[in-house]
This record gives sequence, C-alpha cells and structure tokens, in this order.
Amino acid sequence: MEGGEGPAQGSGLGGPPGPPPAEGSGAVLLKEAEQLAAYIEGGNHSGEKGKLLQMSWGDKAVVLPALRRLLLSPNKERETIKRAIDALLPPSDTPVSQQDPHFLAGKLWLQARLFAMHEKSPLQF
Repeated sequence: MEGGEGPAQGSGLGGPPGPPPAEGSGAVLLKEAEQLAAYIEGGNHSGEKGKLLQMSWGDKAVVLPALRRLLLSPNKERETIKRAIDALLPPSDTPVSQQDPHFLAGKLWLQARLFAMHEKSPLQF
C-alpha cells in the first residue's frame, strides 16, 4: 500500500518490527473521551481539572476550524456527532446551564474533533 497506509510497524499485524507509529486521530479522540469521562466520574474535584486541561488543545489548527464548520452544519449532522460523543461519555442528568464549564469545553472539543474525522469518513448509524 502506498503512503504508509499498510499495517502499523511493530503492531504484530505483519508490519516490520519497530516503534509503533504516532497515535491517529481516532486514538486521540478515545483517549480524550476517557479523560473527560474520568473527570465526570471523579466528581469534578480540583485535582481532576488539571487532568482535563491536558487534553490535546495543541491540535487547534485542525479542531477549531472543524468546530466552526460543525456549528454551521445542518442539524442532522450535529445530532449525529452529539449522539456519538454522548455514547462515549457517562450520562448526565445535570442541565447544561449547571454543568462545569471545563466539561462543556472538553465535550465541545471532542465533538469538533469527531466532526473533522466525520468530514473525511462519514459516520453511519
């Protein structure tokens, strides 16, 4: 396969031995969803807030433009993204107006990251 799209190196999937490649956007999304879920389940203690802020905010060159496109997208697409992210996070009965701003920012960030992925390879439910 061209462009390095074959099996990952060192993955045990037939690729040559060596270090694993850098994490893909899907792996980063799942890692950040785990961090956000831990933040929610941790009761939003001050020690957990530092963990949340360690999300991949440095990816803003990809995520921020996707956030704008997400907000301008048709309602059906926004709902698809929202449902996918909600499936990754623990349920919350707290009204949005009373939720922690750090959590809301993290959730919106995840939605924008997933939307950027969705634009390249559409989600199907």
